Amino acid sequence: MSLGCPKALVDSEQILTQLRAEGYAISPDYGGADRLAEVPVTARPGDLLVHHSLTIHSADANNSGSRQRRSLGLIYYSANAKQDAEGLEAYRQKLMDDWQQGRKI
Repeated sequence: MSLGCPKALVDSEQILTQLRAEGYAISPDYGGADRLAEVPVTARPGDLLVHHSLTIHSADANNSGSRQRRSLGLIYYSANAKQDAEGLEAYRQKLMDDWQQGRKI
């Protein structure tokens, strides 16, 4: 039985970071466009997999029948990090506008 093979797109976190910096909107679902470029992440039962939060990743279906896949998300901020209040508000407003135009809210 398998919990499903995890896969990742190599360097996707760097690509997404650059695209965001250039002002591109990022889709939460890449629709299988890069499935052929995915690389299997080999792991044994009990292994811990760690990746950047922007890494595009997926896993095959959980076929174990009784075992669950578990995850834990952590965010680290440097002690020197500063919040961009103006940028955050602009992002939130754009998100609300996009949702309203797409009738998601």
